[in-house]
Amino acid sequence: MSPRADVAQERRARIMQAALACFACKGYHLTTMDDIAQRSGLSKGSLYRYFQSKKELFRSIVEAYFRQMEMALQPILEGTLSPTEKLRAMAEVMIDGAAQPPVGVMVDLWSLTRYEEDLHQLLHRTYEPRYRNLAAIIETGIQQGEFRLVNAAHLASLLVALSDGLIMQGPVMPHWVDRAGQTETWLDTLLQGLRPG
Repeated sequence: MSPRADVAQERRARIMQAALACFACKGYHLTTMDDIAQRSGLSKGSLYRYFQSKKELFRSIVEAYFRQMEMALQPILEGTLSPTEKLRAMAEVMIDGAAQPPVGVMVDLWSLTRYEEDLHQLLHRTYEPRYRNLAAIIETGIQQGEFRLVNAAHLASLLVALSDGLIMQGPVMPHWVDRAGQTETWLDTLLQGLRPG
């Protein structure tokens, strides 16, 4: 990579880090490009050299988070674990990932999807394979006799909803949130309930 490309990559990362801090603190609507420029230590013109708008910057942050999550899930999906082991590993990654990005960013994303079609489509494209992969693991477990007969699509959607719910629960009821303990408790309960007979 050329020195110029290195600088560009470093500046993009710096801007995104500053923007993430601003969005987490003030929310999407109240954050301005001036806020992000000040936090990054770069000029406002520099920001627009790398990102055309605040919305593009917000979208880039969300896409980076989703890529990070999918990269963590991919080895599990491609590995030779049993359905029980895959379900456990995927759930642990999804719940651990619920801590990032900050809750305000995810709440803003869900809110913006109501009237920003490109963000709605981004969320749909991200969640659709996650639903399908979870459902496929459950179906495989049923076929192999590892799980009892359940509606795999319904259970997959509930697992995704749980990880999203933990994002919301953290700041509202922090004294109730113990991610490691919660993960272990609900996985034990879920897997016990999935056992045949």
